[in-house]
Amino acid sequence: MNDLIPRRRAVRVAAALVFTLSTVAALPSAALSPPPRPVVRRRPDDPDWLDGTVEVRASPSTVLDALRTLDRWPSVFRDVTSVAGSRQNGKRRTADVVSRVLGDHAHTITLDDRGTAFDLYISITGAEARGTFTVTPGPDGSPAKVTFALLVRARGLAGIFVSEGSLRAKQEAMVRTYLTDLTRLSPR
Repeated sequence: MNDLIPRRRAVRVAAALVFTLSTVAALPSAALSPPPRPVVRRRPDDPDWLDGTVEVRASPSTVLDALRTLDRWPSVFRDVTSVAGSRQNGKRRTADVVSRVLGDHAHTITLDDRGTAFDLYISITGAEARGTFTVTPGPDGSPAKVTFALLVRARGLAGIFVSEGSLRAKQEAMVRTYLTDLTRLSPR
């Protein structure tokens, strides 16, 4: 009788293990692998530019729509806490965006839509900040490749009080965070 209880328990554990393994085996490998990490590098000819690239498993149209719709940015980018005053004039979109990386206060973001690329301008006291998001469809329906190039450099009188190290750290945090967050658009 005492052998019967451990055997029943062993059979239940074995059945649960077989069920779990068969469920995991049925999942596509993309669902099991972690999202890709962005590759980030400074331009040797102009170190004020930082280029980042990541593969996003979502369709290019899904990525483009997420970038194009500024009001959606708080749900797409963890760094963005709010978007206010969103306005559009043709292919130009402008909004006041509150970003944790940029100091938790509103900065005017202007986004010029060029189809598969967006030129980005950020109004920051003491610095010039502009960049480009580019979405490239992969061959034969493979994942989209997203590139985020961002220039940040001190400027003006206020720029004297902004350290280059601080600017570089914020720039890298922004590029890495935004590209990583776009990978969350990937199908599960």
